[in-house]
Amino acid sequence: MIVTLINPPVLMRKGNAATVTPSPPLGLAYVASYIRSFYQVEIVDSMGEALDQVTDIKNSPYFFYGLQIDEIIARINPKSRIIGLSCMFTSNWLLHKEIVRKAIDTFPDALIVLGGEHATAAHENILREFPKNLVCVLGEGEETLLDLCQQLEKENGDLKKIKGIAYCDEERSVVSSRRERIKALDEIPTPAWDLFPMENYLQQGSGATVHNRRTMMMLTSRGCPYKCSFCSAPQMWDKYVFHRAPEAIIQEIRKYISLYKIDHIEFMDLVGLVNKKWTMDFCEKMAQANLPVTITFSPGTRSEILSEEILRGLKAAKLLRIQYAPDSGSTEEAKLLKKNANLDKMTISMAKSVELDLPICSNILVGYPGQRLRDLYRTGKFCLKLARLGVDDVLVHNFVPYDGSEFHEKLINDPKKRFLKYIGDTFMTRTTGPSLGYVQSYSENIPSWFLSIFRFAVLGACVIVHYLFHPKRIFKSIKNVSNKLPVTYLENLLYLKFYREVKVMKKMEAVSIESFKGIG
Repeated sequence: MIVTLINPPVLMRKGNAATVTPSPPLGLAYVASYIRSFYQVEIVDSMGEALDQVTDIKNSPYFFYGLQIDEIIARINPKSRIIGLSCMFTSNWLLHKEIVRKAIDTFPDALIVLGGEHATAAHENILREFPKNLVCVLGEGEETLLDLCQQLEKENGDLKKIKGIAYCDEERSVVSSRRERIKALDEIPTPAWDLFPMENYLQQGSGATVHNRRTMMMLTSRGCPYKCSFCSAPQMWDKYVFHRAPEAIIQEIRKYISLYKIDHIEFMDLVGLVNKKWTMDFCEKMAQANLPVTITFSPGTRSEILSEEILRGLKAAKLLRIQYAPDSGSTEEAKLLKKNANLDKMTISMAKSVELDLPICSNILVGYPGQRLRDLYRTGKFCLKLARLGVDDVLVHNFVPYDGSEFHEKLINDPKKRFLKYIGDTFMTRTTGPSLGYVQSYSENIPSWFLSIFRFAVLGACVIVHYLFHPKRIFKSIKNVSNKLPVTYLENLLYLKFYREVKVMKKMEAVSIESFKGIG
């Protein structure tokens, strides 16, 4: 049996070319590695095969990186029994579903398998649109896809016997029982990067948040113990976090240093630093190994374990930059977000990071249901406090109602239906990529125009305050960008703006895609 896995293009809003660069698909590489011992796996990496190919979607404010849809379809082996792809974010679904539609039309005998957080959270809507020849994988994909392959091989294979999927049976939606999480992460084969054009990514310096390094994506854990109101992760994972052994992580890093000459690792965990004992053990072993790589934990980090001891350990492990995720500057708002974060303790931890000369990013969220103007004011003051303290990047993100999140359900079930038109697939496409221009408020207390002004003003003020109170960092940032080795988010943004955006956007072609017609 031939299984073809697709890494689909990344959709972006015009004017945001400098905010994102394509990075290797870690989840897809894990799935490919897991099943290739049993079946022939072929990869269509629409990103890695065409990193500098940019396509303008006619009559819309969007473009995408990677192969065009017809090129993707042409690369699929016609003998494929399963065609799989991942959709992590609702904002990309409008583009990804065009690939699904053409794959179903072109390969009617193949089964399309869709995975990722969007597929897990929004499977009902997806199956309503594609009731035939499509299965949604709910949660982790390795064991479920292998099970699907084995059932399809049988003469009388039965989807009803497979855990962790959703599909249509005679136009009736069927959701099987959830599959147990994989606990022994080190027993999963390491990602099958040999099936991907890795040298293309490495030569370009592609990374999720750190650029112009030979970066490899890795995981130290899976899962998240928290249930933040704005996040769809609880639909994808349960409340448990399972860690890999530090020794196995270091062994994998050594492998990549030997094979790919990497110099940086981005750990893509949902919440990487959550267990103090594990973190100290990891840091000590990394420091002892003294590998020629720097590391980052890309998503926001909880502050509960970030004591001075932990921070010193992370620095010894060659942490390039640390991220915090207070998400709000108001204690009342933190409760609304279900963050359960101690802002005072987090601020003390950030101050210690500044003292240790660890570059810091802090993530703030605005525009979510129930947010009040007075809390927004407190959040603005908190942002300026962090900038003065020495936090390098204070990022103010606009809330996005992802399918499956608690806030999404609240908006859907709002008796007044005030924000219903701002939730569907078409509108959610507008949220792709960070933007200073378009901001939609989902708070009944804060108008969108005011939120736009607030976000722009706070972002700008934080940059000014930061450099005003830490003037030496101006020269450090100029040096990092000039040397093409950016560290902070602002430096990475400037690097991409100066050295990548102009070159890439010159190559833009234009195509027409039906589902994007009439989108503003």
